[in-house]
Amino acid sequence: MKKTVTVLVFLMAAVSLQAGFNTYSRRNAPVCRTFEQTGAAGDKGLIQLSGILYDRYYSEKDCEEILLHMASKVMDVEDDKAKISSYGQGFELRIANENGESFKAGLINDAGDYRISVEFESPDMTDKLLDRRKSLAAALRRLEADISFNGCVLRGRFPGKLTKEKMGAIADKAMKDMGVDKYRSTFASDMLICYGYSYEIPEYITFKSERSNINVVFTYDEEGGFTNIYLATPVLNAEY
Repeated sequence: MKKTVTVLVFLMAAVSLQAGFNTYSRRNAPVCRTFEQTGAAGDKGLIQLSGILYDRYYSEKDCEEILLHMASKVMDVEDDKAKISSYGQGFELRIANENGESFKAGLINDAGDYRISVEFESPDMTDKLLDRRKSLAAALRRLEADISFNGCVLRGRFPGKLTKEKMGAIADKAMKDMGVDKYRSTFASDMLICYGYSYEIPEYITFKSERSNINVVFTYDEEGGFTNIYLATPVLNAEY
């Protein structure tokens, strides 16, 4: 049976990302190259951003234009393929193309503040994915949004069930390639979770005064008979 993974909750005992999200100006580490060197068959890359636009008023047209503008930063937007739906005080945009890419964004009015969330998924797991992440973050900053999360996940798989030792060896090399000297790891129920901190990664979260911005996770899919690997920065905040 396929397992649902919400590593952020697993790692931090249901403490939300409000524990702290920060950025500083350094170059991006070779995230994509590190993932490629794990030997896993690449599946898809996922970009996630969220933030708050304080003390605003947007009309329905404004909301739609903001969502379409965000989408235009990562893919070609065609009106006939862009589906915008409304719900309560919010709007959601979904777009998918023939290249296997998908975009989803939501904008909801929360007592005068607007919460925005963006997800972009693509089979292109090269540095172009990180460039798109930067474009989305820049677009949010131009809207003067307070960005609460800016993450990237690379997902792949290995045939069969990897041993604990094999998963550990792959994770250790990935951590070192990303500039992590010391990291924490947890193994439970065929799941290996490793997280640490690298000075080479621009984003990080803090929890109990400890920084973290690299997350390597392994899970086993019993139905498919393969082992999943996730390389996330700053932390895996998704369900699969």
